[in-house]
Amino acid sequence: MINYKSLKREDVSGSVQKAEGEGENSADLGKIINIMQSDTMAVAQRFWDFSGIVTAPIRIAIAFMFLYSVLGRSAFGAVFVVCVAWLLSYPLGPYSVKVSLLFLLFC
Repeated sequence: MINYKSLKREDVSGSVQKAEGEGENSADLGKIINIMQSDTMAVAQRFWDFSGIVTAPIRIAIAFMFLYSVLGRSAFGAVFVVCVAWLLSYPLGPYSVKVSLLFLLFC
C-alpha cells in the first residue's frame, strides 16, 4: 500500500531526452522518494495518535484520583465547574476565529 504509488511510476532521472510516452507515470527519483516518505509518515502518525487515544483516559483517571486524594469531595465540584466552563466556551470558538480574522484584516 505504501509503495504502490511510487512503484507504479517510472524513474526517468537518467534519461537524456523525453520520449513521447512520458507523462503522468514518469517521475524522477526525488519525487518517488518524496511519495514514499509522505506515505510512511502518514502510517507512523496513526500509531502515534493511537497511543494518545489509549493513554488519555488512563491519565485523566489517575489525575482525578490524585486530585480526590488532595481535595476530597470538593474535587467532584471542581471537575463539574471545569466541564461546565468547557461546554459554555466551546460554541464561542468559531466566533473567536471570526473576530481574530477581522482584527487581522483591519489592523
